Amino acid sequence: MATLTPTLALVSTDATGDSLSISVTDQLAIGANKVRLSRTYSPDDVTPGGVQVFNTTLGKSYVYVKNIHASLIIYLTAAADTAEASAWMELAAGEFAFFPWAGVVNLFANTGDNGAGIATNGLEVIIFEA
Repeated sequence: MATLTPTLALVSTDATGDSLSISVTDQLAIGANKVRLSRTYSPDDVTPGGVQVFNTTLGKSYVYVKNIHASLIIYLTAAADTAEASAWMELAAGEFAFFPWAGVVNLFANTGDNGAGIATNGLEVIIFEA
């Protein structure tokens, strides 16, 4: 099996009363299929729920997402629903996340219910087999 090494560092001199310096690293064993999916999506506010970026048939996985659109917010939901109130995650332009996904529900991406439009090639997704 291959190994994936995620690292997160949070550093600031003025976000708290004291200097902040947190760094964590992990070693994740990834499955034989390694990268299950690597592509860019164009989420919209019209398609019911937006575009499906994860299907339960993939099972437990590690998911990397990044909003590469210049201005639109991209919402991640576990149901085909563009209502912003049902979003599990909100990514502003340039924001990213790496998280474990149990694989028991699908994952969708959309630009909300406010008529924002299409985030053409706006969401980068890489899914690793857990």
